[in-house]
Amino acid sequence: MPPEGQRLPLETPRKLLEHLVLRFPGREREAKAVVLGLVAGEHVSLIGEPGVAKTALVEEAARALRAKYFYVQMFEGITPDVVFGPPNIKALRERGELVFNTEGYLPDAEIAFLDEGWLAPPAVLHSLHSILNERRFRNGSKVVNCPLHTAIVASNEKPKSRSLQAMWDRVLLRLWVKPLPPDLWETYLDTYWDAHASGVVYQRPQLKLDDFRLLSKAIWRVEWRGVKEAYVRILHELVKKGFWVSDRRKGRALKAVAANALLEGRTICQPEDLFVLVYVLPSDEKQVEECQLLLEEKLDPHAKLLRRLKDLKPQVEALARSMPGDVGGIPEFVEKVKAARATIVDIQSQAMQDDRVQSLAQELLSTLDEALRKAAQMVLGDVGPVVQA
Repeated sequence: MPPEGQRLPLETPRKLLEHLVLRFPGREREAKAVVLGLVAGEHVSLIGEPGVAKTALVEEAARALRAKYFYVQMFEGITPDVVFGPPNIKALRERGELVFNTEGYLPDAEIAFLDEGWLAPPAVLHSLHSILNERRFRNGSKVVNCPLHTAIVASNEKPKSRSLQAMWDRVLLRLWVKPLPPDLWETYLDTYWDAHASGVVYQRPQLKLDDFRLLSKAIWRVEWRGVKEAYVRILHELVKKGFWVSDRRKGRALKAVAANALLEGRTICQPEDLFVLVYVLPSDEKQVEECQLLLEEKLDPHAKLLRRLKDLKPQVEALARSMPGDVGGIPEFVEKVKAARATIVDIQSQAMQDDRVQSLAQELLSTLDEALRKAAQMVLGDVGPVVQA
């Protein structure tokens, strides 16, 4: 654990989240789940059909963090060497010992993406379980420590086999990923085409995985007891609705709550941090909606509005940085900024007496107004402040 007086790199997860949101429009929830996993030093399960940017998002996060990254697509007949590395023939011949050359494979990775990870066969499963949960790998007669910080397990559905239930319970964050809604298709198509046809290069932040390692150790210093009663009430209500939450998961869920506080730049949990429980407590897709509705009911309505603004913040900051370099793209940019501004004004109007909502809304509006001012300067020259109706 870092020394008490050491400054925490609280800006790093926010920068990564903003970058992923800019790079993958409409994937804010997925980006947040991955970043929370990195802050907590925990694993993430992304469940959904192929082609919804799961792999690309995780690869981009690994590149931004300059982390050792390993990808593997599991299938029922996969052999251990594909996951753990080729066997050392010399050790096998001379000592009859199965030793893997692990460099560049899962035991050597810092961030891993296990595509269809729940299809791992028994020959792989035992060692995989040890790496994910203990960060250790038995290689021949030796047990080696693994540098793995976070693994993302992707699949079309949650595991059904009993042999996988213990591992499923230990994956802290779970998210059911859906195709983009129709209102985001145009934005996605623009982003996709520009990135491939126009050669647009996204400026990738130069971040460090070590910052996340530091935060995952410091997470135990986050003060969470201010939300303890609310958390216990939520657990009771979910159990009444038929949720089954293991004792282990009840405790480890607090890591997600504390990780959200750190992501927001705080070391003290607030009620809105409990909204991340929707990533932790549901065990199937139907329960996700039930959990979300309960959280919104039990947490004060202003906390719900504040959460919406905080979810919008990385989008607003990404939008402000995406101003086109030529005048031809300004009209479309201005329309997007005005639409975002209208959404924030609507949220702001619903909580006129809440200083938290008003302050954050004004911060976001100022960011958008500055973007509009710069757009006006590009078109007309220095015209001074832009006044919004």
